[in-house]
Amino acid sequence: MVRWKQVTLLGVTFTIIWLLYSQNSATKPQCSQFPKNVLKYTKTWQIQKTQHGTLQLMSAFLDDRQKSGLFSKQYPTIRILGMLDNTNPQKFYCQIWYDKEDVAVVESSHFWIWNGDWEQAETFFQPFVFSCDTPDERIPKYVSLVANKCDLATNRLTVVYEKVSTKEDFVVCVKGLNFPHDDISIRLVEWIELVTLLGATKIHFYKFSVHSNVQKVLDYYENQNRIAITPLTLVGNYSNTPDFQAKFLHEHKVERRLQEVLPFNDCLYTYLYKYKYIVSLDIDEVIVPKAGNWSDLMTYLHARNGLADSYLARNIYFFDHLVHSVGDIPGYMHILTHVTRAEEFSPEGDYVKGFHDTERVLALYNHISLWCSGWWGCENLNIGVDLAQMQHYRSDCVKELRNCEELKRRTVVDTRVWRFKQKLIPRVETALIDLYFIG
Repeated sequence: MVRWKQVTLLGVTFTIIWLLYSQNSATKPQCSQFPKNVLKYTKTWQIQKTQHGTLQLMSAFLDDRQKSGLFSKQYPTIRILGMLDNTNPQKFYCQIWYDKEDVAVVESSHFWIWNGDWEQAETFFQPFVFSCDTPDERIPKYVSLVANKCDLATNRLTVVYEKVSTKEDFVVCVKGLNFPHDDISIRLVEWIELVTLLGATKIHFYKFSVHSNVQKVLDYYENQNRIAITPLTLVGNYSNTPDFQAKFLHEHKVERRLQEVLPFNDCLYTYLYKYKYIVSLDIDEVIVPKAGNWSDLMTYLHARNGLADSYLARNIYFFDHLVHSVGDIPGYMHILTHVTRAEEFSPEGDYVKGFHDTERVLALYNHISLWCSGWWGCENLNIGVDLAQMQHYRSDCVKELRNCEELKRRTVVDTRVWRFKQKLIPRVETALIDLYFIG
């Protein structure tokens, strides 16, 4: 058995060696050239071809959160979000640009935002967070990721660093919308208004292609500064015309999931300093507490369980065919008229969605936090179904589920969402009138 004192002495020795090494790890080679007229990019991605594979990079952020470690230097870290057509990347370097002449070159580390035990698509691009510690306290303007220190970069990402004095509570992040022909506009209005009532003060949508009425809804709320929208394109050499794009996303399940990961992480780092929690949801999902709103739920969880990296609500199906009409609820209110659900919850950990702490999480998967600041890994805390549930509105179960017919037969009425109907109905009606969807 290794004694604690031995572990401590070993850690101190390692830390001192690391500090001595890291002081010289950032170089300023004269060979680095500021990338200007050689950039390669698409609407979403900046591209760098290397001997280790092709990088397609989305965004870069400065992370100045407190680092763990006895003597760790507290200079910020640059986080670069990107895809690489390689599951085992080799060494990369960050060319950190303070201006066109002032550059520092630092070796990067990386997180693979996936799990080796999950389904694989090894020939497809893989999602990564590449990290480079800055050599001093200065704020960089740009960063380029290359395979060799002196490579001429064909990417140059602006390093985003936007701090505010006070964080708000909840921002909802929605993966790439892909509805080129489905008019889900009225359901989207109800969903936006409900998650706002629950506690979201911002919703960030990522968007592939949507129906014209859905675009009207997005424009309407964007003009009110209640949502933000980031356009997306497919990574790799695939067509981004709406029909081909939708076909790819529908038919290539694993590739789609690999690609869905980066928007959640882009959302995490976009709001790192502005919100306490990232809430990852699809537009057919709502986390509904048994009592109160999200703030009340988190206050209770903190008091009972302390801090965790992520708080996860269990999945329960509300099937589309189980309509529950009530006289005072308009028929176009899908969520309010669907209060019959499966009796049985999905197993703990399956299809969960939740709240992710922006002080602690380094990389997110769609459902859980994968990389966190603690040396022990991520603590994903399950929220008891007596406190909250993730209400999932679908015509059917996910394809992998084998007991779907049994879930449809064994149902109960659950009207907890009706607590919000007095405020929700007039809000939705006002928006639909403004949009000329109803008279």
